[in-house]
Amino acid sequence: MTINDLFSTYHKIIIPEFQRAYSWGRSQVEEFLLDIEESSTTEQQYYYGHYLVLREDKDGNVIDGQQRLTTLALFLAAAKHTLGIDLPLYELLLSKFHTVEYDDLFFQNLLRGKHFAKKDLPTQSAKRLLDAYQQLKIYCENETYSSRITDYIEVLATAEITLHEITSLVRATQVFTYANDRGKPLTELEKVKAFVAYQYYRLGAPEASIVAFYDRFTRIYNSIELISYRNEDQVLHACLDAYYTFFDKNKGFSDAFYEAVKLSEEQDKSVEDQLAWLDKFSQRLELAFNGLVELDKFGKSEYGKESAYQAMLILPKTQPFYAFFIRLNELDRFNADIVTDAYERLFYVFELLFLAEHAKSSRISLSTRFKNSEFFVYEDQLSSVDVFMQNHVDWIEENWLQGEDSAWHLDLLQENLCHYGQIYTQLEHPLVNYVLWQYECSLRDRRMRNIDYFDITEPSIEHIGPQSIMKNGHTPGSGYSFSQRVNPESDKFLNRLHGWGNLLLVPKSLNSGLGYSSWHDKREKIRQTSTGPSAQHPTLKQYEEVIYHKKWTSEAIQERGEKIVNFIEAKWFR
Repeated sequence: MTINDLFSTYHKIIIPEFQRAYSWGRSQVEEFLLDIEESSTTEQQYYYGHYLVLREDKDGNVIDGQQRLTTLALFLAAAKHTLGIDLPLYELLLSKFHTVEYDDLFFQNLLRGKHFAKKDLPTQSAKRLLDAYQQLKIYCENETYSSRITDYIEVLATAEITLHEITSLVRATQVFTYANDRGKPLTELEKVKAFVAYQYYRLGAPEASIVAFYDRFTRIYNSIELISYRNEDQVLHACLDAYYTFFDKNKGFSDAFYEAVKLSEEQDKSVEDQLAWLDKFSQRLELAFNGLVELDKFGKSEYGKESAYQAMLILPKTQPFYAFFIRLNELDRFNADIVTDAYERLFYVFELLFLAEHAKSSRISLSTRFKNSEFFVYEDQLSSVDVFMQNHVDWIEENWLQGEDSAWHLDLLQENLCHYGQIYTQLEHPLVNYVLWQYECSLRDRRMRNIDYFDITEPSIEHIGPQSIMKNGHTPGSGYSFSQRVNPESDKFLNRLHGWGNLLLVPKSLNSGLGYSSWHDKREKIRQTSTGPSAQHPTLKQYEEVIYHKKWTSEAIQERGEKIVNFIEAKWFR
């Protein structure tokens, strides 16, 4: 059987919405191209994979193989639009092939050669489709390959495929459990979907239950495309943390999840109870994704950019927060437009907790502490928002942020942040970035839009007075002036060099361009690239504190350091 035969078998070939949308990246597309290049040099028929198709009347729903078919369609479109030749296989796919519904209008227009700006596309999968098409079009335009494109198309048109057609969704779930797309492994979410679907099949679930399960995954996949700060597996892990009390991922994700399912089977004796457990699991998973869509929307809003929630987006290792959010969302659905006091408090407590985590010197990690604590174990502690807050969020504040001998005590955090010491060498760099970004927001008046941290390309820390100023405590004639009476290896000198007053938040590209320039050259580069109509980087208010100094001195560092420390005190400790 060939691709031509496959498309002749059905009136339409459709990617159903309960399947993942297009997910191939550059490496998978490159592998696709290498395969057809190699096959074109041999007489052996090219094999283009196995396809699992669910027949519904005259149409075929692709259960496995959708990534390969979509890439084939994109390649044919790129060749058609580059070479301007007649391609019967392209016309066949254009008339019959449809991707998931929420991307299909864009996909059909893309295949027909319409131009799009990536920033205007609504879903991540649409952006991946555009990336793949552009990659394939550049390939077709390359003189090295353009003369061989027709040979490659012949390879694909005559390629052998195998087809497994099924007529029952129940049967589809059984077969898909053992299937996988070549080129890109299934995500953990896909594995869980296949595993849970197989449990429905094994337990003899009615068709209606399986249809409802796949309907939930249709909505989950729609949600995935609207979440930009968390990938699907991170949301899945957070959901499992929330409902399996921070299960042990060290033994392997699949094993941990399967053990949880097995435990439910041992506890729930009847088939009906086991099916109810599976229903509840997928319902909770859908609710978690819905909540994260709203949270993502909130994080991008002007109000959200001023919220403590930004700490969860900017600082690393904040995954435990999302389990608490998911459990609270089950009790009180999160609304990005109306944020309740409970959510404000949740954001505030976890911001402090993660600040303390990145400022502490103790080796005890929060992830270990969460795993060893009995959060979410007792259902009576999850009966209402007030009870949840008291037994979880208030408990964290009282025992970890204010608890005696706690590694995350607020007094320790204040001590670590509010001094003039070697901040750069003693604190984790993401924490320094976060504090300087918050400081930047505080400098901007109401007439200025709060700058999004992610608008700063690869934020990094620039030492205003370069770290190379060591030998005599100053570099003569460079515009940097440090007291010659200070030993450059003394704590006093290093405190100035690595303290808040000498640290500036800049994009990485600007940091690289500044190097060890003289003060005159450095401040001119900052001025030219960060201010005015020709600015190459976002204009940060904190630059104004720096560029108007004719010399960068110990006194300037001390003055700016005091301003930043006063800001930290006022924001987090009063």
